[in-house]
Amino acid sequence: MKLLICDDSQINIDLVLFLVDIFEKKYNIEFEKDTRLSGDFILTEKNSYDIAIVDVEMPGISGIELSQRLKAINPKICIMILTAFDNYLDYAMKIQVFRYLSKPIDRNRFMRNLEEAVEEYNKTNKKLTLKSSDSFVVVNTNDILYLERKDGATSVVTTNGEILVKEKLDECKEL
Repeated sequence: MKLLICDDSQINIDLVLFLVDIFEKKYNIEFEKDTRLSGDFILTEKNSYDIAIVDVEMPGISGIELSQRLKAINPKICIMILTAFDNYLDYAMKIQVFRYLSKPIDRNRFMRNLEEAVEEYNKTNKKLTLKSSDSFVVVNTNDILYLERKDGATSVVTTNGEILVKEKLDECKEL
């Protein structure tokens, strides 16, 4: 999973990284971490993340605007707003952030919410391994548009193209 931590305070980034490291060890999981001191990177980079932990008040692009842009790139992203300000709650809810966490960071609440974000990610991003004629292809189930029987094989049409698999149509339904 790709994790973004964006806060204008290196101290806060370091604290979140420390907590994420504890989480990774506890759950035997590894994130691909990207840390940023500003949300301005979104103007030139279109990186897609699975989970984002974002401060609200930052120089340049605010955390709310950054969150909107991240959701435009990946609508399934779980965004956790991290802020000392309560007055952004309505804006955060409007863009349907996953969690709104207060600073200073409560370690137990942070860990619980990160666990819930990972569970939500896993629930909405199920992957399927299909065997085509010469290789295995991993497909996100949300990317499958439809299945059809074609020339003795099953055609799995996704947002990225078509994959021909040997399984029968009813066997693909069980996958």
